[in-house]
Amino acid sequence: MPDASTPLRCHCRRHEITSLRCARCGVPICPHCSVVYPAGMLCKQCAKPDRAARLQLQPQELLLTLVVGTVVSYVAAWLLLLAEGVLSSVHLGFFAIFLAFFHGMLVGETVRQVTRFKRGTQVEQLAWLAAALGLIGMALYLSGGHLGALLDLMLWLQIALSIVGAHNRVRAY
Repeated sequence: MPDASTPLRCHCRRHEITSLRCARCGVPICPHCSVVYPAGMLCKQCAKPDRAARLQLQPQELLLTLVVGTVVSYVAAWLLLLAEGVLSSVHLGFFAIFLAFFHGMLVGETVRQVTRFKRGTQVEQLAWLAAALGLIGMALYLSGGHLGALLDLMLWLQIALSIVGAHNRVRAY
């Protein structure tokens, strides 16, 4: 431990003599290496934004994102199934399920907006879940609540494509 007569040297620039310390970690810093914060001067290491904070969602953000994403997914699924009914008269048949990809992209964009463009596995999983819940909820609604509607292969293909679309939209940024 240095005594009082030994001058402090900057942590980064060893040749700089200083009396300033980082307000958070206490290492000696010179004015060139410091960053002004409301709590005082910080070293550059302490002043870096916390990357984990950009990836984590608070519980209320998780709930809000899931609710808004599922509602948008449900409404978009209604429009998707309505469009599929209209397009089936034009004989698009199997290709109508590709509208599900755009359904997922809409849900993914909604999740991005609600989370204020946060990233990470939590956001991706919320987008997947919201996309799937909307399509499953709409299929159950249209079938009158019969669980047999969940055995439809086209529904699961739409869910898969919707999840891919949501994933691509959330991961795009």
